[in-house]
Amino acid sequence: MGHSEVWRARLAKSAALLSLVLACLACGRASGASQVGQEAGGSTPQAEGLIGTLGASAQVPPSPTSPPVYAIGDDIHIGDWNLAVLGWAELPGTAGNTPRSGQRFVAVDVVFINVSQAPRSLSPALQMSLKDSTNRKYDLNLAAQAASGAGLPNGEVNPGERVRGQVGYQIPQDATGLNFVFDAAVFGSGKVVVALGDGPQALDAPSGPMPGEQTQAAYAIGDIIDTGNLRLSVHSFREVAGTTIFHPEAGDRFVAVDLTLTNISRSPLSVSSLLQMKLKDSTGRSYNLHLGAQAAAGSSAPDGELSPNESIRGEVAYQVPQAAQGLIFEFDPNLIGFGKVRVALAR
Repeated sequence: MGHSEVWRARLAKSAALLSLVLACLACGRASGASQVGQEAGGSTPQAEGLIGTLGASAQVPPSPTSPPVYAIGDDIHIGDWNLAVLGWAELPGTAGNTPRSGQRFVAVDVVFINVSQAPRSLSPALQMSLKDSTNRKYDLNLAAQAASGAGLPNGEVNPGERVRGQVGYQIPQDATGLNFVFDAAVFGSGKVVVALGDGPQALDAPSGPMPGEQTQAAYAIGDIIDTGNLRLSVHSFREVAGTTIFHPEAGDRFVAVDLTLTNISRSPLSVSSLLQMKLKDSTGRSYNLHLGAQAAAGSSAPDGELSPNESIRGEVAYQVPQAAQGLIFEFDPNLIGFGKVRVALAR
């Protein structure tokens, strides 16, 4: 990887990280809302067939003036990515977080596979938007994201890894002809458009591998993992009972991961459960630290500055669907750069 590509990758990851921080700060409430059921450099997008048994694939031939338009469920390839939009939903908002007058919240459910040979970064803030029939553009909206209660499809993505998430937007009540736009290259050209149709719809994520997807290596509970300047060990994984004040949404559950981090470098380091740790399930959906779950767990997260050779132990709590399976704990030791590790958890 050349110096310019390293610089681009780091800047893209920084932008993805910033969108995650802002969205998580907006999402800090006691309980979450329910969830919706190589380089691009001028590459031509392709529809390569169906995802599982999703709707028919229909590619519009590209023209010199506009990108091709796809439908919900189409399997799309562009640059380093295979992707599909699984649907979208209107969001009612939550107490204290409702759309402005004349506006509405919507969230788009989208899944990506990195089909390159190296880690890549996704940034909803820089690469994903909505457009309506008047060509008005709408960017990631933090209030809508908070109302979705879902994780963003962002951050570092390994070769062959599946990442799924929802992207929230605030749009006028009368906006029609919605299109989801993905720009495959933050620095470059090549984008695709997915027509969302006249009303909300939802498709299930494929149960089997998607095109380009590869099995991802994972450590086990109890393994001692040296990653970057930190040593990680996950001790256990448990379900957390809710309290009168802090309880999961219907159909969801609270879980907590007990872990220890040790600074094995010669300089002080800071760790952040919000920025560096998350859960993923078998569909690729990610879950960030949940403040209500953390309060219900009654324990502290392993956050703060670590001196050389200092260790810190704590629990990180999440809200996940009752049906979520194949849970993986992901730790990213480098806020700028690549090199995350995965630990497989029991259901």
